[in-house]
Amino acid sequence: MLPLRAAPFTPKMVYALAQRAFDFGWKDTGVLLILGFHRYPRSGELFQARKADFSFDSMNHGVWSLPLTKRGQRIGARESLILDDSWVGGLVRSFVRPLHPGDLLTSVSPATQRSRLKTLLKDLRLTGPFRWYSCRRGGATHHFRKTNNMALVCHVGRWNDARTARIYITDGLASLTDLSLPLSRERHLQRLALKARPDFETA
Repeated sequence: MLPLRAAPFTPKMVYALAQRAFDFGWKDTGVLLILGFHRYPRSGELFQARKADFSFDSMNHGVWSLPLTKRGQRIGARESLILDDSWVGGLVRSFVRPLHPGDLLTSVSPATQRSRLKTLLKDLRLTGPFRWYSCRRGGATHHFRKTNNMALVCHVGRWNDARTARIYITDGLASLTDLSLPLSRERHLQRLALKARPDFETA
């Protein structure tokens, strides 16, 4: 069962929403949206992320060590996610630099982050069942469309059952075909997304 049946975000939506978050002065929200879409963690993992969980190399590639999850307990090890996009890695690295090791990336409660996302969606007139989980759904769907590699998507998303992941992705692809916005709205999202990240279309 897919949690809350959240509609998937597209890259254009994520970067446009992130840019508006930056415009509102909610830098943590913008960074979390981009990070959540890039590696599609669960929302709770995203809100629990701390500076000390991240390490980076000279090329801004990073490793995000997750708290001990239920799956990690089963396999007897902490899980980690690789930030293999140097732009995303550089964004996160720059953001966490002034933080203390134990500081969360989010500066507000999960409830406030959910409220902020509702405000951003309303600002961009994006209607539908969009939630923070839309980053996970959209990120996984986008990654599959880009790579056509279900095994890789399962690995990054940490799904044990490939059949579950396949249903998840197939449902996400179907949801994307139902998304239709007026051309003027699409162009507005495009401008914002390009402002947030000039190469987002190839990311």
